[in-house]
Amino acid sequence: MKHKLFISVFIGLSIVMGSGLVLPRAVADVADTGSISGMVFEDENGDGLKDPADKGVEHWAMYLVDLPWFIVNTDANGIFTFTDVPVGTHMVCLDHEDLWQQTAPLPPAGTHCGPEVLGFVAEVAAGATTSGLNFGMFHAFTITGKTFEDMNGNGKFDTLAIDKNLPGREIRLRRSDGSLPITCISGQAGQTATIIGNACVVITDDNNGNYKFKNVGLGEYVITQTPVRGWIQTLPASTSTMSASYVLLGESNDTHTRDFGNYKMGVIKGTVVHDRNATGFWERGELPLSGWTIVLTRPDGSQSTMLTDMSGKYEFSKLAIGTSTVSQVLPPEWEQTAPSFPSYTLPLVSGSTLYKADFLNHWIGKIE
Repeated sequence: MKHKLFISVFIGLSIVMGSGLVLPRAVADVADTGSISGMVFEDENGDGLKDPADKGVEHWAMYLVDLPWFIVNTDANGIFTFTDVPVGTHMVCLDHEDLWQQTAPLPPAGTHCGPEVLGFVAEVAAGATTSGLNFGMFHAFTITGKTFEDMNGNGKFDTLAIDKNLPGREIRLRRSDGSLPITCISGQAGQTATIIGNACVVITDDNNGNYKFKNVGLGEYVITQTPVRGWIQTLPASTSTMSASYVLLGESNDTHTRDFGNYKMGVIKGTVVHDRNATGFWERGELPLSGWTIVLTRPDGSQSTMLTDMSGKYEFSKLAIGTSTVSQVLPPEWEQTAPSFPSYTLPLVSGSTLYKADFLNHWIGKIE
């Protein structure tokens, strides 16, 4: 990040190149002077403290509010130093830069020296250096990701399961405290960000299901996918339909990737038929059987039952992916002729609709 480099030209001034500051000759000749030093650092976690991992920001313009010709720029390590500063009280301030948010100093340590900037009040003594004036700055960050169809429901995007990108999904960004994000801008080509309530909302693109929020300011955020009927969210994992969200405390000038995986719930349907000649095949003239009990056993072991309708049909919908079984309850004096095994074992993947889980039954009772 390159910041503004201030160059001031005054008639009859001395320029002290070593420190980078510009002084009137009359001031430079004053014996009672001292120094002011400090640092501008990138506050990675936005906590207002200079942590070991936080690095200095170079080329940031610093100035004294009461002596505006005192201007220096931070060095490669983010350090700045004003030399030959007259003894007394001075206000140390820094230039405002777009996409940066100040984290230190803050009131009461910091004092306003501009609309969006706080500075330090520094007391300068003769021959002494007033140091430790550290300015923390947090750079806006990016949140990006995609929505995809998780064919096997494992919560990961993988090619072996032929996972697919899902366009047209609504992604919402809001602050954890319920307030609206400072900015609402999409960084994805052809994608528009819109404010709805207290959230910034985008729709994943038509090609890859991608989304992007850019220029996100300091704070804790919640990223949520809007529920879609008939779909279950697998990433981030949730115990209820499409309810899980990401909570993110962004890091300065970083790109955070948060993907959403989903699968479409499945359907199992079939017909129960009277197999009059016990061939195991549904042949012309053979009629459906209504009121028969069909049992569904889900992958988690839970069960549901239903009765066939007047057409002998049944249908279980909104089924989780995984292996389910379907069986029937045989009344007395009936035998099952198809399938040849007691129940259907049906592996469901995203969007599965299995139509032909039919049961054929032959009556073996006596005719009186």
